[in-house]
Amino acid sequence: MRWSLVLVLFFLGCNSDGSDDPSTDAGAGGADGGSQVDASLARAGTIYLNFAGVTVQPGLLDDASQNISRLIDTETSIAAFDASAFTNTASQQQFITAIADQIAIFYADFDVAVVTERPSSGDYVMAILGGSPEDVGLRACTDQDLSCSLGTAWLDCAPFPETAPGELVYNLDGDSAIAFIFTEVFTRFPERSFEESVLRIAATSAHEIGHTFGLAHVTGQDCVMNANSTGTTSAFCVSPYQAGDGHCGPGTEQDAPAILSELFASP
Repeated sequence: MRWSLVLVLFFLGCNSDGSDDPSTDAGAGGADGGSQVDASLARAGTIYLNFAGVTVQPGLLDDASQNISRLIDTETSIAAFDASAFTNTASQQQFITAIADQIAIFYADFDVAVVTERPSSGDYVMAILGGSPEDVGLRACTDQDLSCSLGTAWLDCAPFPETAPGELVYNLDGDSAIAFIFTEVFTRFPERSFEESVLRIAATSAHEIGHTFGLAHVTGQDCVMNANSTGTTSAFCVSPYQAGDGHCGPGTEQDAPAILSELFASP
C-alpha cells in the first residue's frame, strides 16, 4: 500500500527561541536525481485554516476531512485561536483576516486557495491554529523555557516510490494532511506588535503546511522553510538544506518555488 512506502519523516517545527532540536526529527532521506513532480499533474490546491478548534483522532494516514492525524496517539482536542490572549487590542476577526491574508501572500505564486471555512467537498490541507505543544504530546512551554515547538506536520515525500524506484515524489499522500500551529505559544511574547505576531504566526503556518507538500528545512534566513519563525520571513526560496534535518530531495539545495510550481499550476 502507498502509505507503507513513506519514510518516517516529520518535523516538530521550529522553536520559539529560533533553534531546532535535531533529536525531534524521526529520520532522514535522500535520493539520486532531481525532483520527480510531474508538472502535467499540477492542480489547484486548497488550504483550510481552522481557527475554531477541533477534536482530532489518531490514524495511519492524515485525513483532514475526517479530522484524522497520524501525528497523535489518542483523541486530542485543540482549543480555538484566542485573540484576547495577546496584549494588543486587535479583535478576533482582525487577527484571523490578517493571518489568512499573509498566508495567502506566501502562496500567491501558486494555484492554492487559502480559506477559513471548511470546504464541503474535495481535498484540502487543514492547518489548525490554536492550542499548545502538549496537546499533541510535545514538550510544554513555560515562561521560564520558551524553546518549545511552534508547530508540527508530517513531511510528505518519499525518495523510493513503488511505481518508480529511485525517483522522488513530493506530496505523496495528496492534499489531505493536517498541520498544527500552536498559537498559544505566540501569546508569551507581549512585546510583539500586532503586525509582528501576525507575520510570525502566518510564517509558521506556511512553513508547517509546506512540510505537508514535501518541503524540508533550509538555511536561508528569510525563507519560509527556515526552521526559525522570524519577523522577516518573506517567501519560499532556493536555499541549502538545514544540516542534520531530514529531507527527501537530492543534493544540498531545495528549490521550493519550483517544487510548488510543479505541484500547483500557476494561478
